[in-house]
Amino acid sequence: NKLKDMFSNNNVVVYNKAVNNSLDEIDFFECLEDDGVSTVSKLYLEKSCFTTSEKVMSDGRTFKDHYHFKLPIKVGSILLDDLVKEHGKPDLIKIDVEGHELEVIKSLTQKVPKITFEWHEEFVDRVIQSVTYLSELGFTNFGTEIWYTSADYHDNEINENEYYNTDTFIDLFKSNLKEITSNQEKSY
Repeated sequence: NKLKDMFSNNNVVVYNKAVNNSLDEIDFFECLEDDGVSTVSKLYLEKSCFTTSEKVMSDGRTFKDHYHFKLPIKVGSILLDDLVKEHGKPDLIKIDVEGHELEVIKSLTQKVPKITFEWHEEFVDRVIQSVTYLSELGFTNFGTEIWYTSADYHDNEINENEYYNTDTFIDLFKSNLKEITSNQEKSY
């Protein structure tokens, strides 16, 4: 409703649905402290840093103690393919859905000019599945920015302006993430 009110005078269509790889109703978990952390991913609730990290923040509480989620509500789903069919092929699709990226990507069955998606270090296998799926759709170049510990930490990352074929990207992604997570564990 907030988005509908905000964009009521613009050429923006707001769907009160979750993008998913099926049209089934899906559970939506609203985060009490930060709407941007709300999710439809049960896996994200079980394994993400927002619900599991023991890292102590400046206020003395753990990272996971900063975020709490309401009981789920059921929401309808829509496919990316349906949005493309209704509105035409976009220049760019940006996906930031807190752990549900793979399902959103799999709701697209055609190549679009560009796609970008957030990923979470807890789900490396899902990132690799996403890249592999996009490769099957015809995407040939992949790149990433590894932003693991903070906005200031960008050492040893894959350069965001460099792109690689699928196999090379996956190898670089896994090796860079392994090195960063190893260094992160040493700093605790």
